Amino acid sequence: MNLITNNSSNNDFSQQDLSYHDLSNYNLSHNLFIETKLNGCNLSYSNLNGANLKNTQLCGADLTGASLCGAKLHHAKLNGANLCQANLAGANLTGSDLRYATLKKVKLNDTIFNDVKVENAVFDSCDGLTEDIKRTLKKRGAIFKDSISQSGNIRWYIQYVAVPILVALIGAGIFLKPQNETCSVSWGQKSILKYLPDAGHNMVKLHTNEDVYLVANLNKPVPKYN
Repeated sequence: MNLITNNSSNNDFSQQDLSYHDLSNYNLSHNLFIETKLNGCNLSYSNLNGANLKNTQLCGADLTGASLCGAKLHHAKLNGANLCQANLAGANLTGSDLRYATLKKVKLNDTIFNDVKVENAVFDSCDGLTEDIKRTLKKRGAIFKDSISQSGNIRWYIQYVAVPILVALIGAGIFLKPQNETCSVSWGQKSILKYLPDAGHNMVKLHTNEDVYLVANLNKPVPKYN
């Protein structure tokens, strides 16, 4: 049985019970942890790059900020593990159990998710996931909490959602300019809105300080109210 110490790279800790050990900030790269019990371990900010963690038990482990680039996590038990800000780029999670795990701001570039159990696993603001992988994980019960308030998502929303909708509305004639009047719209302007009937008894949405009208009946002219 090998004694685990910091900078214990290229050692074999397979089938040992190391549950609830404090291994934070340890360099454990390229070690063997096959069928090792690491339940409840503090592995925050540890280096597990290239480690072999096949069939390892990591239930409830704290892997905050840990680096697991290229790690072999086949059939690993990661139920309820905290993987916030971890780096799993190139890791192989085939057949692993991530149910109820938390993955916030995790790097998942080229991570393999074949046959992974992800029911109630939370993915929040993770990098590297393709839309196809996201759809697959959602179908398996994963929860995605990516916020649209993030600057990148806001730009995406404006470019691919808001602008096309606005163009479609303008093309359909939803926004009308009164005849012989200049129509100017100030987005974000906090003006008071009043609703007035037009000649056809349809409701007109009128800016009190702008000559801007939205009309329910597009075929009727819009009178200007003083």
